[in-house]
Amino acid sequence: MIVSSLSGGGAEHVARKNLEILLHKKDFDVAVLTCDKALRDQYPVKHYLAKDFRKVRGPGKVFATMGIPENYKMTARCLQEFRPDIIHLHNYIPFSPSMLRALKEYKEKCGCKVILTHHTYSYICTNDSLYNYSQDKICEKCIGTFDTTIIRDNCANNRLVSLAKYLQKNEMSKFFADLVDVHISPSDFLKAELLKANPQIKVEVVRNPCVDRIEPDCLEAKENTVVFFGRISKEKNIVKFARQFMQIEIPLKLLIIGDGPEADELEALLKGADYNRIEFIHRFLKSDELYETIRTAKFYVLPSIWFENSPVSIIEAINLGMIPITSNIGGMKELIDLFGVGYTFDPMNDQEGAETLKTAYLQYESDVASLLQARSRLNQFTTQAYSRHILALYE
Repeated sequence: MIVSSLSGGGAEHVARKNLEILLHKKDFDVAVLTCDKALRDQYPVKHYLAKDFRKVRGPGKVFATMGIPENYKMTARCLQEFRPDIIHLHNYIPFSPSMLRALKEYKEKCGCKVILTHHTYSYICTNDSLYNYSQDKICEKCIGTFDTTIIRDNCANNRLVSLAKYLQKNEMSKFFADLVDVHISPSDFLKAELLKANPQIKVEVVRNPCVDRIEPDCLEAKENTVVFFGRISKEKNIVKFARQFMQIEIPLKLLIIGDGPEADELEALLKGADYNRIEFIHRFLKSDELYETIRTAKFYVLPSIWFENSPVSIIEAINLGMIPITSNIGGMKELIDLFGVGYTFDPMNDQEGAETLKTAYLQYESDVASLLQARSRLNQFTTQAYSRHILALYE
């Protein structure tokens, strides 16, 4: 397995589950190429340590995005010593193109099956996100082409970073031709975007393993609270939603949990308004503490203005007995449709989010039956379901 880190949530959580499944199966010999020093102490597995270009300081960082010679050597050593039949990639960007070069050379010489799990849009978007940060809007101008749009439009909102990403992605594209045998997408939405960029690739949808157990008694002791937990940033759009929430008269409390570049702006908004219907916990909470803090909420809101891929938070919210209210784009809308419960709204409309929340509040009692029925679909997101799909792809 090739994964930059196993520390964190989201993509790292999926990679951890993937590794644990392999270690549990006695008929697999496993080695991991990673940039995560802590992995050696966490898992009894052969471990090869590479460098993360993002941790390079000074002018050398620009060159590191193009390649790290030590990573080429370490990848080649890992592959020659371990001689894998299957190579599974998660979060490959931090290794730089050097890792892909060594991987392609090994496959051409020795033959192996290469599987790539997509957690972001890096494979099809020069800016990794299908989002222009300088213009604060979704962007699909150069999907799958890695042309100079990122430089002209300054999609990274930093000219030097935009240039570095352009150079990096074009270097990586040299090694991706015919490299990956199976692409894994956690959503139908991302699968469609991948095929839009390259109709010739094979893409399998495998839902993320984010449900360890289906929570019992999830509708007991519910309170009139709507919760958001995650990154406090422009693309998550929670500051704008908080402003909308202040304008509606409804007996609900808004609880916001997280941190990020717009956290100070949110704190200033709440302090300046002398407003007590919004509570802000300015830090990320570990899973157990988070669940205990939010489990009594009736609603979960995700007002993102970018294409969320397959947001785990929506699935966690349904598992905890919350009705999700999300933007009507990307993987958010897909999950609302899949579960058959919740509400969507246009995130660019200045009032629609809060008005949709008001509708959800008024319809809560009649929506509880749909919520209970939706929870029967959580088994698609269990570790057991993920394991079956992954092991089938390894055959």
